[in-house]
Order: sequence, then C-alpha cells, then structure tokens
Amino acid sequence: MSRSVRPPSFRSLRERLDASIERQDAGLALDAHALVEATDVLDLAFRPIRERVKASAVDVQGVLNVALLHMIRGLNGSDRAQVRADGDAATALYVVVHLVQPEMVAPQVRDGVTRALAEGAPQRLDGAAVWAVEYHSVVLREVWDRVQGRPLADAYLKSRQLAVALAPAGIPGMDGLLKELAEAHVLHYDQSGALNDLDAAAAALEQALAITDDPERATMLKLALTAVQNARPTSSGQR
Repeated sequence: MSRSVRPPSFRSLRERLDASIERQDAGLALDAHALVEATDVLDLAFRPIRERVKASAVDVQGVLNVALLHMIRGLNGSDRAQVRADGDAATALYVVVHLVQPEMVAPQVRDGVTRALAEGAPQRLDGAAVWAVEYHSVVLREVWDRVQGRPLADAYLKSRQLAVALAPAGIPGMDGLLKELAEAHVLHYDQSGALNDLDAAAAALEQALAITDDPERATMLKLALTAVQNARPTSSGQR
C-alpha cells in the first residue's frame, strides 16, 4: 500500500508506538483506542488479499506496526490472559510478514515465527492473514469485556468481518468464523440498537449452518440462531 492511501490511523498508531518506545512508557500502547487504530490499519493492509488481487502487495509496514503494538502490550500486560493473547497475535502477524518479506522479521522474533510454522501455523498467505486477524480479534474482545464502548464494538465487528472476507474458499473452520461474526454483530447491536446487526447475525448463522458438517456445532448454531431471532423487538418495542 502506498503512503498516499494509508489511513490517518496508520500515522496515529505509529506515533503512539514511537512515543511508547522513546518514553519507555507502554501506557499509549495499552490504551484501548490503540486497538481501534490497529484494526483500521489491518483492514487496509490486508486489502490486496481481501480483494483477491496481488497478495504480495500487503502493506508489510502496517502489519509490523500492529505486531509491535501487540508485542508491547504483551510485555506490559496486567494479567496472564492478556499477555498470552497479545503474544499470540504478535506471533501470528509476524508469520504474515515472514510469508511476504521474510527479511523484515526482526531477529528477536524469528525463533517464534519458526516455532509457530513448525507447530502448524498456516503457510499460505491468505490463511495466515485470517489466523492473525482472529488472534487480533481475541484481544479486542478481551479488552471489550473490561472497557466496552462503541469504538471497541465497531473495531471488533470490523475485525470479525475482515477474517471472513480474507478466508479462501474451502478453508477449514469457516463455520466457526461465521459464528464469531454473528456474535460480533450481536455485541454490536447491544451498542447500536440497529436491527440490521441482528439481520446480519442471523444471515451469518444460516451460512454457518449450511456448511457445517459437525452435528454438535449444528445444534449450537441453531440455538444461537433462535436466540438472535428472539432478540428482535416486538411490536410493543420490547426486546
């Protein structure tokens, strides 16, 4: 991606990271809005994969910035779950960078990338991008559970939409990606009150039901679909 079309969030995130490093103060990186900015950066960085054009045109610097954000967060996390989630997200993003421009992976994280690949990390760029966005989404959801707020709900939904949009045809676990997308729409509905969120959640669950081959998951998806349908307001306005 050329510098001319990078979103304002790219510069804002980079400035946030630079300040965190220069001041040796992780506060700016730990701020929830940094994850909102990072989601915008990933959304545009992965556009070539999403649009099925020249995947090697992925904005590697954008991906590196988000990976660095997760690394800083992981190194300065306040609890074990956050440290692990951010560490996983950073490693997954560095795997993406390795698949596009391996020379851009810093020496101190190469062992982690090698280990992740040996343990089964996706080695196709589109699959690796989905994997990375999923881990980023996990961090967003954990922060949402503590902080909440519309910007985080918007970012979480965008990240789940991105994971589905990046997924290549026939990718294993597509039903799971759609289920997570439906849950993101429901969470977003709680903030927006927009019925199109419930419609989108139901549509995602129906898609997941159409492709799943797991009877237990099918039962869970049906229950989730019923819950979404029942969440629509009645004529009296009650939810």
